[in-house]
Amino acid sequence: MSDPIPGWYPDPEEPSRQRFWDGTRWTEARAYPVAAGLDGLPGPAPQEEERGTNWALVVGLLALLGVVLLAVWFFLLRGGSSEPAPVPTTAPTAPTAVPTAPTKKPTVPPVTPTAPPTAPTVPPTPPTAVPTP
Repeated sequence: MSDPIPGWYPDPEEPSRQRFWDGTRWTEARAYPVAAGLDGLPGPAPQEEERGTNWALVVGLLALLGVVLLAVWFFLLRGGSSEPAPVPTTAPTAPTAVPTAPTKKPTVPPVTPTAPPTAPTVPPTPPTAVPTP
């Protein structure tokens, strides 16, 4: 090679890539050139753009899933509602009594006394002595 300055040059074996010239010989280091953007500066690699797009898609889907799960919990799984019970539109009717079989009270046969009742005996009070003056 006529230019001994080290640097990246088109690869003599494959012109679509570059190879490093160390000033005396070609090294094994090879690289593909970066495509230039509209302003002449190297643009982002296509793989990086796809990863960025996929990342935004994943974040958006996770946010949507969170909103759906929150709505399901709020409307279906929350339990009791804070709304008052609905007011009936018709007047309530008296409950119908269910007839039951009459119950029999057990009867106790009357007891006839065998002896006349005795008056309680009161012991006589002892006479009290009245003191004389």
